[in-house]
Amino acid sequence: MPISLKKAYSACLWLAERKLGIPVNEQRGEWDLEKEQKGFNWKREQLVTALPFTYYDGNIIYSYHDDNMDTCIDTSNVIDGHLFTDENSDSFYRYSPNRNRQFFHPQRDEVSNVTHTTEEALTWKELPLLTVEQLDESSCSENDKPALANIAAHLTLIEKLKRGEIQAQGFTHIAQYPESITSENNQHNNVQDIAPVFWLNNPIPNYEVSAVEEGLKRHNTMMNYFHNAPFKPDWDLLSISEFWYVDIQVSDSFSSWLMEEVRKGFPTPKTAMFKPSGKGYLIQFGTDKPVEIKSSKGLDLLYKILKLYKKKSYNIGSGYSADAINEDIINENENKTSRGSALYQKRLRNMLLDTLSKYFEVDTREDKDKFKQYCIGTTIKLNQHDNDISQNAILRILDMDKNDFIDNLESIKVWLKADPDEANKGIDSSRKNLDNALDKLKDVFPHFAYYIGPIISEKRKGLGYSGEEFYFISDDNIEWDFG
Repeated sequence: MPISLKKAYSACLWLAERKLGIPVNEQRGEWDLEKEQKGFNWKREQLVTALPFTYYDGNIIYSYHDDNMDTCIDTSNVIDGHLFTDENSDSFYRYSPNRNRQFFHPQRDEVSNVTHTTEEALTWKELPLLTVEQLDESSCSENDKPALANIAAHLTLIEKLKRGEIQAQGFTHIAQYPESITSENNQHNNVQDIAPVFWLNNPIPNYEVSAVEEGLKRHNTMMNYFHNAPFKPDWDLLSISEFWYVDIQVSDSFSSWLMEEVRKGFPTPKTAMFKPSGKGYLIQFGTDKPVEIKSSKGLDLLYKILKLYKKKSYNIGSGYSADAINEDIINENENKTSRGSALYQKRLRNMLLDTLSKYFEVDTREDKDKFKQYCIGTTIKLNQHDNDISQNAILRILDMDKNDFIDNLESIKVWLKADPDEANKGIDSSRKNLDNALDKLKDVFPHFAYYIGPIISEKRKGLGYSGEEFYFISDDNIEWDFG
């Protein structure tokens, strides 16, 4: 599975935020690499202004000396705009003395007389350089924890790229405007490996778009890049351009490392609680605080799967089947005196057709008698409201030859007013309901959501499904309180 630089950083950010004790509802990171990220509340300027002077001192991508031999720092790019400071300042400014020069470099000629001045300033926090492993809840003040998490996530990821523990690939891209990088419709060519030596220069990527720019090295990089080009590059155009690596992805080795770190943060508890309470469920799992959450179709389904279908291994027929789900729904509706509801009637008719079909699929007398009793029982329930389906008619169908049943199946569907396609949608709907429930759990119970995992077909551990059955596989010894 491709892992974008954005997702890799977001995962490191989640680890950092967790180590710092940042509340779940304030965390921006996401450990689940398979989850589609709807938004990422992060800006590069937050990282730029959190890093200390020591990160920039001698950094050939962002720092240089002015005429007074003071260290100047220019982290500007076309996405973030101007971000400039010097060693004597306590802020970064939305101003750069270099953006009107060739290649935006302090030693190059000016290409225009335009000057950029602004009063806008961003406080330079200068927090310590700590990796995720070095963090604890006392590493900084509460107010600085989000900024320190930005640093720790960045350093952790960059160190792995420097050492070659994970590899990165990206597309080279010459940019004058941010839209050529940020638009989802852009197509890029010339993918290449990004060597560990590049990361040794301590670049600061735009993680939110999985991209990074060469900074003050852009001119040298362009010269090397176009050295053997079969055409003469337009240096006038290049002199007002930036050199980017975009759509960066990291190797699968990151996923292996990440899951080991996640397991450390999510040890399997000895006891857990998932029990009905009020109009929902009271859940407490591992490091998650006990919270009551509102009931939903997906949560109801998950509760029943964990309570009744949690096993050490899965065999066909041992899971929570679509038939059993439908029967439970029908019984629940019946208990709520909803026999006259259209949904109740539809489910019964679909269930009757499905049971008739299964009667002709089995061979043993025992199985046939079982499905015959199911058919009669369902017919009795239907006739408590409508008398349009008689038991005698159902018995005549059961007496048919298998080939006759197949030949008359369409007319039987019409007579029963059944919709088998609707029944098939039921299992898809159940999977979607479970997915929705898991998404909500991640926001409130990240440890519990990690334990459950995403619902995947033929899964060997955690929540899975096979055909029309759901199951949960685990060999743990958790003592559950299901109420």
